[in-house]
Amino acid sequence: MRTRGPVPLTTAVVGVGALFLPALTVEAFGAVSVAGWLVHLPAGLLLVLALAPHAGPSSGGPAGLTGAAFGAPAAAAVRWWYLIGVTVGQAVVAAVGGAFVAQAVGRPTVTLPAALLILVLAAGLGAVRAEVPVRWSRLALPVTVGCAALAVRPADLAPVADGGWPRTAALVVFAFVGWEATLRLDRPRTRTVVAAVLLVGLVYLGGVLLALAEVPQPPRPIAAAGAAVCVLACVRNLSATAGLFAGDRPPGTRAYAAVVAGTVAAVGVVLLATRHTDLFDLLSVPAAMGLAVFASTAAAAAVLGTGARRIAGAVAALIYVSILPFAGPAGIAPLVVLAACTVAHLRGGSHAVDQSRFIRRLSRRCRGRSRDRVRDPGSATALDAARDHPGDAAGAGLVPGLRRSGRGRDRRTDAGAG
Repeated sequence: MRTRGPVPLTTAVVGVGALFLPALTVEAFGAVSVAGWLVHLPAGLLLVLALAPHAGPSSGGPAGLTGAAFGAPAAAAVRWWYLIGVTVGQAVVAAVGGAFVAQAVGRPTVTLPAALLILVLAAGLGAVRAEVPVRWSRLALPVTVGCAALAVRPADLAPVADGGWPRTAALVVFAFVGWEATLRLDRPRTRTVVAAVLLVGLVYLGGVLLALAEVPQPPRPIAAAGAAVCVLACVRNLSATAGLFAGDRPPGTRAYAAVVAGTVAAVGVVLLATRHTDLFDLLSVPAAMGLAVFASTAAAAAVLGTGARRIAGAVAALIYVSILPFAGPAGIAPLVVLAACTVAHLRGGSHAVDQSRFIRRLSRRCRGRSRDRVRDPGSATALDAARDHPGDAAGAGLVPGLRRSGRGRDRRTDAGAG
């Protein structure tokens, strides 16, 4: 069944960035910041047009498409770019949410506690596989648009301005993360994705123009609504991050991943609250990762596509690559991640790209807990675990003919072996 209407893609793109970036970029860079926002409309349009032919439930997402074009190291790099970008990005989301809470209650001192509380809530719900209902996400869209229309300015988040409109273009990628969701749509029509791009542009440019008009601060209920949107976004993003990190690894890895991601984001919030970093400097990390994801996905669509869609992907990739240097020092980070994934692939095979030492340690810990549950060979849990984790079942003596090797891999014994 085809995806009908531009709402799913629009909802995937329009998020927390609409709540604060239009006002803050205008405050930091002035009217020239409009050019930085305008760059992303043709780039986003070219990207979604290039991705649309590859969309579908079996597309594999940005990592799958990039892997099909450039191999396993590139696919692993895309996954790590996403994980790093979303994790650090939640520090920004929580900080903005805390600022909105402080503005709603009229007490600036609660910004840091509120931001940390948001992260604790999001990490806890992400660990138990909590998902934000679709209807809540769609309800958050008009609330976000309303807050953007009122040019909400969270208190105590004034950044340092430098770099002009190219710097704006690099930073506001944070507000456009979601174009890659085109790959999850079911055979999207061209007019559907074009309409989604136009709606996103209307929301963001409207927020920028109203910020230029210096709309006065909205009442406290509007700030409270902005805080609620930040909470929903943080829960959804940390849950998605934990799920991507865990993958098909042993049960329990997801909980550890959610806690680790929440802790990293909390460190970013504390650094921001104690003035050890600037909002735009912190925002540069997810922005650089987002640019890398967009550039690699567009390049993959150009390699695998045909005709005009191939040209659209190539032009989009060039635009995003040209913006990346303006992300500052954080622009080097995607290259470092790609190099690390390539080295891991060359040294240890394709599985080593995704299985870093840290992930293997978590997997062993979770696998140890699974082994404890398969000690009783007659239980249903034991049989399920034997089916899902044959290596653990062999170690417990549940599956005859299998034994553990010294390096942890399973191998079959000879029929006559004692």
